[in-house]
Amino acid sequence: MQGVHRNVGQQSFLNEDLKSMLDARHPLYRLADRMPWSAMEQEFGVLYAVHGRPSVPVRVMVSLLVLKHMYDLSDENVVARWMENPFWQFFSGREHYRWSAPCD
Repeated sequence: MQGVHRNVGQQSFLNEDLKSMLDARHPLYRLADRMPWSAMEQEFGVLYAVHGRPSVPVRVMVSLLVLKHMYDLSDENVVARWMENPFWQFFSGREHYRWSAPCD
């Protein structure tokens, strides 16, 4: 089942949104605005099953693959670094910093 990113809309003073927190001049910040995310979600979304366990959103999975190849990392290392790097999380479409892994 295709996962979706839910925007709950409620702000928290303890969890500032990444867009306002990060430097907009950073290369990944700028690249995030230039990527054709909608086209990729439409193209790869058809590969997701209708039933079953909820999945990770397409943007997260594509961004992990891009980061993996950009930095020449293993699957395990890209996930570990994703948890440490707010720019990577922003690039992946996250609005707030997450302390958990993006996928198993």
